[in-house]
Amino acid sequence: MIHVSILVPETAVPQAIVDPRYMFTAVNGFLVQAGKEPLFDVQLVAMTETIPLNDGVVTIKADALLKDVVKTDLVIVPALSGDVRVALDRNKDMVPWIVAQYYKGAEVASLCIGAFLLANTGLLNG
Repeated sequence: MIHVSILVPETAVPQAIVDPRYMFTAVNGFLVQAGKEPLFDVQLVAMTETIPLNDGVVTIKADALLKDVVKTDLVIVPALSGDVRVALDRNKDMVPWIVAQYYKGAEVASLCIGAFLLANTGLLNG
């Protein structure tokens, strides 16, 4: 089974978390309906158990904390909102975890302005 970690940073765009989760779980549903095993183990991963977004209008409940995910196959960094410098500062504790997962063999992808958080890891070439 492919383990997918969708990060839930502070200041994230909720749709950039919920939509990828839906996509992977929908694929699992189609596979199960076809009599096959699910392919993805999807987790929302964060620094804290609950993450208020959009000034508290939306709250995401994490499935796992960064410290509890030892290894994953795919890390998805969602889009961020607001001032990018503030977002990077508020989520700087995610950077070492992303780097560690990369060096353990995980693929890392970002959506939209989440690329700034990914770039902050130093993993991008150029």
